[in-house]
Amino acid sequence: MGEGAAHNRVCEAILNAVERALDAGREFRVMIVVPDQLEESFVLEPLSYFTRRTLLQDSPLGSRGEFAEEACLRTRIQRLLAEKRPGVEADPDSILSICGLAQAQKSPAGKWCTQSVFVHSKVLLVDDKYMVCGSANVNDRSLMGDRDSELGVLLTDDHEPDMIDSTMAGKPFRSGRTLLNFRLRTFRAFLGLDEGGADDGAIIDPVTAFGRLWSATAAKNRALLSAVFKYTPRDSITSFSQWSKIKEASFGEGDDDTGSPYVEGSDPDQLTEFRGLLVPTAVFRRPGKAVGTRADAGVDSSVSTGVLIERFCL
Repeated sequence: MGEGAAHNRVCEAILNAVERALDAGREFRVMIVVPDQLEESFVLEPLSYFTRRTLLQDSPLGSRGEFAEEACLRTRIQRLLAEKRPGVEADPDSILSICGLAQAQKSPAGKWCTQSVFVHSKVLLVDDKYMVCGSANVNDRSLMGDRDSELGVLLTDDHEPDMIDSTMAGKPFRSGRTLLNFRLRTFRAFLGLDEGGADDGAIIDPVTAFGRLWSATAAKNRALLSAVFKYTPRDSITSFSQWSKIKEASFGEGDDDTGSPYVEGSDPDQLTEFRGLLVPTAVFRRPGKAVGTRADAGVDSSVSTGVLIERFCL
């Protein structure tokens, strides 16, 4: 899916789960958090490109006819919705969210800066009852069994008396105590909610939280970054080379040096409204060629944060 050379079937498993849910009339949401790498890197930039090709960006050659098998997960969900719910707008973003992580904060000098968070954890969480946690990346190198050695653990939290009352899709639900608490802690961090759990009523139901908080928070965070910083991904930046020049100029490294990373006339203090870590994943049309947002593409359950890999700060 997304790339004909790939052999693992993780995305197909997700797509099949979405189809089963649509056939059964069940609510279903998929929240994926991936590394969002922008800096030029011989290894990371191509990996970022093919991650996007798999999840939300069709082949530059199209997604129909002979290229239909290379359509990304987002496009295939959109087709499923059109097939299963004729006459209703086929909006894959009502089911699927693909985000990266970033922070916005003031430096010791009092200047606002932003940094991306490199997601290196490999965690799959399902229905607050089942978790897979291990070393394997979601790619052929880790999953086909003939290259890297990997270790993974399946955790089940679906036995009494360790189940507690919860809510799923607006209905009473029994969740595993340990994994529900894990998800709530993760959501608090990603959404910028009270660490002590005072806001848990808004996230206890992940289906309800998906639209009201998860997607809305990510979209607002991206809008805030775009309003303040010149170089963060946005629709008006159409190529990697353009983004690179803007970033260099923002930090006094380019020919058209402006000496400031901020959008002219912007108020950096609006970043006080930035919440948590979530931002929609950027789109690279091809390696080294494009840095845009979901609108450019026509567009694991929660994972914890890993290593900070880039810091843009005065």
